[in-house]
Amino acid sequence: MRSIGLSGDIHFDDDEIWTINGEQDTTDYTWTALHEIGHALGLRHSREQDAIMWPWFTGYKADTRLTQDDINGIQAIYGKPTSTVATTTKPKSSVCNVRNFDAIFYHSATRNTYFLKGRYVWEVNEKRKLNKEELISSKWPGLESNLDSAYVRQSDGEIVFFKGNRFWRYRENRRIEGPIDLSRYITNHQSSLLRYVGAVMVWKPTGQTYIFTDNIYWRYNEEKRMVETSGYPRISTSIWSDIPFPVDDVITWKYGKTFFFVDGMVFRYRLNKNTRYFEGKLRKTHFIRDCRE
Repeated sequence: MRSIGLSGDIHFDDDEIWTINGEQDTTDYTWTALHEIGHALGLRHSREQDAIMWPWFTGYKADTRLTQDDINGIQAIYGKPTSTVATTTKPKSSVCNVRNFDAIFYHSATRNTYFLKGRYVWEVNEKRKLNKEELISSKWPGLESNLDSAYVRQSDGEIVFFKGNRFWRYRENRRIEGPIDLSRYITNHQSSLLRYVGAVMVWKPTGQTYIFTDNIYWRYNEEKRMVETSGYPRISTSIWSDIPFPVDDVITWKYGKTFFFVDGMVFRYRLNKNTRYFEGKLRKTHFIRDCRE
């Protein structure tokens, strides 16, 4: 933005790595732009920590937006709007701006798919329409944000969330345990070189669980709480040759469909007991129809 002289100018320097997806060790372009535009319009720093005009960046938010404090400040300078502009176009959800999700899982009991990023979770129904968006801490009290992966256990329908070397277990929205050290869920994770759980898949035809980390994977025995070490870990592309690992997450959906989510793309497989068929690469909008243009 430019004006006469330097008043109102905004400069984004090349020393920062600017992103809009909350990637680690980067600076959030959306929040910074809103904050600096606020200054250009005459706003000073706010005392409200959630406000855009709070003096310090507090972390990535998937749906960065003005707070009431920000709105009150700008209206104190320029006045309140005198009319509203009618629109017939429904604005897209903030989920449409997310390229890489932290965790994704499908729950057959609710028939919903859950997409998690930062502090937020989006619930998508079986018609692939967005049901709602809410804070992770509201949906699952006691659960942290910025998770690594999640899945639903086939044995009891419990949801297991992973972050670093810790895990949580929930039955629907009620916490069963966690945060607990990962060694309580995968007793041999250190000796098996499993540093963290990047993605989890339940192979529906056999009920076996597989854990992915970077470009390798293990088969997991839920009863023994151990990953198998005989013949594992294996290179992921030796089986899933069409997928550019590492993945954001993987879900086994209804009708035996399995979806690998990678960098805004979806790789779809159809599974039988002993075989898998690659059915193609799709855009994220195939799974979240509200994001289609």
